[in-house]
Amino acid sequence: MKRIALTALMSLLGGCSATQAADSKDAANTAAENTATSTATTSNNATSITTDAATACNLLGTQQSRVACAANALLATLSSTQLATANLKISDYTNRSKWNNLPVQMKPRAGIRLDALSTASKAAVADLMTIALSAEGHSVMNGILKADDYLGTMQGGYGSSLYSLAIFGTPSETGDFEVMFGGHHMAYNLNFVGGEFYPVPQHLGSEPKEAFTFQGETYSPLTDLGDSTFAVYAALDATQRTTAYLSGQTFSDVVVNPDLDYGKGAGRGSKAAYPTGANRRGIAFGSNSPFRVES
Repeated sequence: MKRIALTALMSLLGGCSATQAADSKDAANTAAENTATSTATTSNNATSITTDAATACNLLGTQQSRVACAANALLATLSSTQLATANLKISDYTNRSKWNNLPVQMKPRAGIRLDALSTASKAAVADLMTIALSAEGHSVMNGILKADDYLGTMQGGYGSSLYSLAIFGTPSETGDFEVMFGGHHMAYNLNFVGGEFYPVPQHLGSEPKEAFTFQGETYSPLTDLGDSTFAVYAALDATQRTTAYLSGQTFSDVVVNPDLDYGKGAGRGSKAAYPTGANRRGIAFGSNSPFRVES
């Protein structure tokens, strides 16, 4: 079965202090008390939010405050045993590196799996990711989850219930923390460091590559991005293409993942090959736009 996979990769960024779980109920209650008076800008996914706690979180004024509030609301739904698995230290770099594109039976993820959660906790996870992503990014995430459910109808070891969620550190409006969510063909690592938001490393893929129908709905989560990525290549002139194209090299799978070295040595492409001119820069920007996050 054909698949499409695109990877964005940067060094893992994070704080170095060992932290404990925050008092999540207090955070959610504070957000609820502010609901009536808040005039802050909300994320554009409000209609997809299902819980009162997340609705209140979505009214807070910054991306970090909204995500922290929703993360704490999720943690408040977990038992102490589940918290020990799902809420890990920000300094736990071993588990923070456990993202991957491979099926979960081949590469177990950090955190707690969705199939181990209550209905309320699953709703809180969905609301957290709804708040964290843009509307288009959320649509892509949902399409990838449905793609894995679709694969699961044909063979075992696939399905959205096998995806995992981990929160590293204590979610807060100012402190460092990370939300990790992923599984087969999906890795979101949403890092808040020093007041800045770094949604990396990130890996998104889809199998099948083409549009598919599941439970009466048609999905094609990465088709537009794939088309626009090819448009970037087509926009290069002959000189730029010579610099950017890795002549004679073909790959059977992704080149960049946690188990491989990357970004070193000659022949890795060049900044010089970036499309020039207003129109071409617009094409390059467009190829990445589905994965913007709200700020």
